Amino acid sequence: MGKHSTAQYEVRTDEVFVIQLSPNLFNISDTESEEQYSYTAALHGLPDMPKWTSLVINPDVKLGFLYGTPPNNLELVKLDVIAFNKLTYETSSKEVTIHIYPKEEPARRQIKLKIHNLNLEDLMDEHRHTRLLDVFRKILWPESSSDLHLVELYSALAVGGRRPARRQDGEGVILTLGSKAEFSEVLRELEREVSPLWPLRQCPRDFKKTSSERHFRSKGFLVDWCSFKLVPQNMSLLVFTSAAPISVDSKNDRATIKSSQISLGEWDTDIWNAPSKWEIPRRSYAEEGVVAIFIPLVMLLILAALLTAVLGIHPEGAEPEEGQVTICLVLDTGLERQNTVYPMILQ
Repeated sequence: MGKHSTAQYEVRTDEVFVIQLSPNLFNISDTESEEQYSYTAALHGLPDMPKWTSLVINPDVKLGFLYGTPPNNLELVKLDVIAFNKLTYETSSKEVTIHIYPKEEPARRQIKLKIHNLNLEDLMDEHRHTRLLDVFRKILWPESSSDLHLVELYSALAVGGRRPARRQDGEGVILTLGSKAEFSEVLRELEREVSPLWPLRQCPRDFKKTSSERHFRSKGFLVDWCSFKLVPQNMSLLVFTSAAPISVDSKNDRATIKSSQISLGEWDTDIWNAPSKWEIPRRSYAEEGVVAIFIPLVMLLILAALLTAVLGIHPEGAEPEEGQVTICLVLDTGLERQNTVYPMILQ
């Protein structure tokens, strides 16, 4: 028979919350092994979880973690969390009530980045989480030491990433850090350093190393610098040059290429725009058609002509013409007898 209990939590908007799931949360005896339990969660009385919450299991520590970032339009949500014993098939449920309060001072500055060699459950480890924040609080962004926190956290698989060939390589984690403090000059300089990589959707591992790479590598983090961005971004870096149609200068009869400045602030690079009809290149298949049809046809005609010539000059089984005598010589080589026919024309 399943056990039932309740629990209440208070969380803030604009900040990731984490609820650890273990047998102790469900009032299960400590003598039972944590390895034999799995966890599921859903809205109270419904089969699914809210879109802003997720549940992940850490296979190393055998614990579950319920996490997410609460929206601003909710004040309370109830979840049904179930612990399932995989050996005895017993279940224990916990009614979790989450009270949502608005954050007093939301983060006005944010850092978006991707870490290649981590899984979601890795950041649930308090020590690893602290090591990541300390890189910013102590080195790159000391002004944020009082309120730096996680604003968003999700797996790279949720945005089209692929699972690595080796599990120890990590699936990749995309996260957003936030604070009310102004960006430091070190961060602004790092932003200028990686800005040429922004047109790329994602970078392979070890694609680019920056001046701040050593701070993350020493803590065990492999950062994708193509996804590193500050919000709000430096407007002076949001301009790129795009090639325009070639125009001819009538004075010196020389072709020149004019460039137009396009602001990325007005063009959302995350949304794919279909090309115009005139931008789609056109290709003629006439040459391929001639090669595919004409050349094999010519080869066929040449082979047919050769066969006709061979069979026409020396037809098999043809009778000798009038006035032509066939002389048959029998050669005995000692191994086999060979018959050779020599036609002779009588005068």
